[in-house]
Amino acid sequence: MPNIPTEVFTLVYTHLCRNDMLQCALVCKDWKETAMASFYKNLDLKVYNTFLTKKLLKLPAVERNNCFQYGLFTKKLNIGNDKEEFIHYSRELDENLVKEDDCRFDKEDWVQLLEYLPNLQELDLSRSCNGEIYLQYIYETDSKKALLKIQKIKPIDQNPFSYRREPLSLLFAVCYKYRASITTLKVAFVDPVFSFGFISGQVITLLNDFKRLTCLTLTNECDESLTTLDLQASCPLLVSLDYYSDYKVPDDIFKEILDNEVSNEKNVKCSLKKMVISGASIPKYYSRYIIDYVSPYLDVFNLNMYEHDLYDWVDYIGYENALNFLRNMNTIEEAGVHWHPDKYYERASTNTGSDATIFFTLLNAFKGDKQIYCKADYSDFRPRHKGMVNTKDDLCVEYGLSYHDYLQINENVQNDSDEDSDEETDVRLSNRTVQIKLPDTSISSIGPEIIHHLSVTMCNSNPDLPVNFLRYAFSNCPNLQCFFYYSMNDPYYRICVGNSIDSGLHSKEKKNSLTNTAQENITVAKFQNMLPSEEIMELLNTHSPRIETLVCGCKNRYTDPPKVMETDLTQLSHLKVLYIHPELLCCRGFDMSFLEIQWSDGDRDYYSVKARRRDINLEPITMEYVEKNMNKEDVKAQSAIIRCDKRVEILIHTDYVKVGGIINGEFVAEEKDTFDFHNIFLS
Repeated sequence: MPNIPTEVFTLVYTHLCRNDMLQCALVCKDWKETAMASFYKNLDLKVYNTFLTKKLLKLPAVERNNCFQYGLFTKKLNIGNDKEEFIHYSRELDENLVKEDDCRFDKEDWVQLLEYLPNLQELDLSRSCNGEIYLQYIYETDSKKALLKIQKIKPIDQNPFSYRREPLSLLFAVCYKYRASITTLKVAFVDPVFSFGFISGQVITLLNDFKRLTCLTLTNECDESLTTLDLQASCPLLVSLDYYSDYKVPDDIFKEILDNEVSNEKNVKCSLKKMVISGASIPKYYSRYIIDYVSPYLDVFNLNMYEHDLYDWVDYIGYENALNFLRNMNTIEEAGVHWHPDKYYERASTNTGSDATIFFTLLNAFKGDKQIYCKADYSDFRPRHKGMVNTKDDLCVEYGLSYHDYLQINENVQNDSDEDSDEETDVRLSNRTVQIKLPDTSISSIGPEIIHHLSVTMCNSNPDLPVNFLRYAFSNCPNLQCFFYYSMNDPYYRICVGNSIDSGLHSKEKKNSLTNTAQENITVAKFQNMLPSEEIMELLNTHSPRIETLVCGCKNRYTDPPKVMETDLTQLSHLKVLYIHPELLCCRGFDMSFLEIQWSDGDRDYYSVKARRRDINLEPITMEYVEKNMNKEDVKAQSAIIRCDKRVEILIHTDYVKVGGIINGEFVAEEKDTFDFHNIFLS
């Protein structure tokens, strides 16, 4: 096949695993050249490959050169999992014969390896236990052949808020050494003057020497006057800027620019396509500067503010300025704004509007006129956290719930506890009832009706929360496609209603038309550690009567369930199948567990259920046997009652074992391992 262009081969190889590439290389000479070029484009050296590479580097020159002849094609080198403990997990190495030094390059081998990769563009040391040592070798070498085309060195620690000075100083020194080709750089700005070995000077001045720098991540911990303008001026070719700062933005600088825009050239030139800012809140004039002179050029913009919560930020910047800033964000292809005050933050805002009304008013400005799939995450885990992310396909909303967002004080109930108890932390059932606050849409224009996917994660274990949030979703989200409730504390209740058997917190979403109603969308309901109550069944029957599949699972429950659990499924006229995890019916602490099926035609069937480790069993029994054991004082027995039609298949199933089922009212014994349904239960 001599007429196939090389570009076609290259495209095909991107879809093949490495072993398949090697098989292609055996076909003919032409295929070998293209296959080996793709095979060696990315090298991944873990503990075993490092061990082999060291041995190859010790060969005589002629043999060694032949072994590394394809190093010309390598563009990226990954070093990882090279600690001694990984030798134990390697099937190819004998831990009694191979030691850690055998799987770590010395300086001579390391430099020689890099010289055999003359076109290397990216060096990834983020997973290497020896990354600092290898960086030190690079800094010390005087080789004229190594890393001549290096563009990016990925350091050991990638968290901008969690770093040690030494390795990042070493990283900057190494990158400065190869500044002629470096395009991507991470800098920890912890001292006004950088000094490391032969490199010394102001960091901003040193950045001027990176003539090809296009991507910069900089953490500022020492210069309160530094702004993104200074970084753009030092690095005029920047396409991506991630800026983290502990200091407030000097807003007077941007006020002067806006007042004298003709005389100041800094505000005109912007090559940025991506900008991420994390730190103190964005003040008024800086927000206007971003709107006028930065956002028109951006494809991606993310803002993380830690100084204020959303409501204090609105007061800080001004209500109209906040609306104008967020309104401008919907012109950017991908934009996100988050407020992250810490857990000790005390709000200063005295705004008389409700939190929900203010939030949805701002969200309306951020969303704009786009008809878009909206996914909302509500949680009381970080009650002061708020966020909005707008992408090409989705609008993502993060709404931290304070107690007053979902609990109503019962003023008529006498508080018998300490008179000084904190209203925010006093969440006893006697003092509060569940009442989820709604925005005033006459002000906000929009509310939860824009939501298609709602996830609720709660630390509060109030047993009334699951059904009330389900009611909130059904009553206020007419185009709901998926609802997920997740309790983080015992008894770990979970509810999920969706349009697919795979629906869950981390599953890939199946999106229907945005105009479909919840009645059209919802066909599956899942529960964990519970059978659906009468109240839940009424909600399902009213708002999603087309449910065909019901799943009841069990996991990580430690509190005792009620002695008798009941659910009535006869209202769901479209229901076809019910999956039940046997551990839901056989909770720890009970000697015996029974399942009673009350059919709509009046018949009744009884089963004994066992679920102890691998001993899982479903067995038909008589009513007399159930009554006898349920009434015994020395036997702790549990019973579950299910009412449904005989057309519904009831399948007793664990994550990987099908125990048996009741089909058309008849018991079918079947125990076999299966992976077909391993993801139907909520995890």
